[in-house]
Amino acid sequence: MAFRLRPSKPLAKEVRRIARDELKRLKTLMTEPVGDRDEGIHQLRVGMKRMRALLHLIRDALAETEFEAAQARCKALADDYAGARDASVGRIVLEELLQGCHEPEQRERLRNSFQRSLGAVAGEPPPLCEAVTRLKQMRRELKRWPLSNLGLKPLGSRLEKQYRKAARFDRQVRADRAMALMHEWRKVVKRLLYQLELVQGDDKKLLRRLRRLGSLLGDLHDLDMLELQVESHVDLFWLDDRQTLLRLLRQQRENLRSRALRLGDKLFVEDPKSFVRGRFRHWRRAR
Repeated sequence: MAFRLRPSKPLAKEVRRIARDELKRLKTLMTEPVGDRDEGIHQLRVGMKRMRALLHLIRDALAETEFEAAQARCKALADDYAGARDASVGRIVLEELLQGCHEPEQRERLRNSFQRSLGAVAGEPPPLCEAVTRLKQMRRELKRWPLSNLGLKPLGSRLEKQYRKAARFDRQVRADRAMALMHEWRKVVKRLLYQLELVQGDDKKLLRRLRRLGSLLGDLHDLDMLELQVESHVDLFWLDDRQTLLRLLRQQRENLRSRALRLGDKLFVEDPKSFVRGRFRHWRRAR
C-alpha cells in the first residue's frame, strides 16, 4: 500500500499501518534476491529516512526518550550501510564527469586513482540478514508507540515547522555557499517530501517539484563527497588529473546549484500556515 495516510481512517491506526508496511517492504527487499545489491541498500536507507520523517511528524505523541531511541535506531541502520552505497555512487558520478575529459589515458588514470582511494576507506557493509533482524525489532517497538491521543493539529504544526525550515534554508544558501548549508537543506527538503507524501492529495505538481529539488540537492551532495574523497587522497592523483577533475566537478556544481535555486523560487513562496492548510484540503479531497 502507498506511503500515505488515509484521511477516512483513524489516524493512530493509519500511522501504525504506514510504519508496519514500510518496515515489511524493507524486510522483503533484504530477504528476497535482488538483481542490484546497491539498489537494495539504497532502498533500505531511503526507508529509514521515511521512518524518521514519520517520527518527526508524530513527535508530540511520543515521550522524548521514545522519540530519540526510535530516531537513533533508524539512523544507525542507515549509517551502517552508507559506505558501500557512497562508494558505488562515487564511481557513477566520476564516470559522468569523465565524459567531459577528452584524453583516454587521463580518464583511465583518474579511474584507477579513485579506485585506490576507495581502498583506503571503504569496507564491507554488514550482511543483509543483520538488517532483517533490526527491522523485525523496529516492528516490535512500534506496537508500543502511545498514539491514542494523536491528532491532526500537532501533525499540521510539525509540517508547518518543516516547511518553514526548508524555506529558511532556501534563503540562507543564496547568501552563503558553504557546503554544509546545502547539505542541511537537502536533508530538510527530503524530510519535507516524505512528510508530504503521507498527506498527499491531488496536487501532484508540488511533489514532482520537491522530488526534483531533492534529486538536484542529492546530486550536489554526491559531487561534494567526490571532491572530499579526491582532496583527502591527493597523493594518489596526478596534479594535472586532479585539476581537470575538479574543474569539471565545479562546473557541474554551478549548473546543479542554479537549477536548485530556481526550483526553490517556485516552492518556498507561501506562508507556512497557508501552505499546510492547502495541503490538508488537497489530502481530504483525494480520499
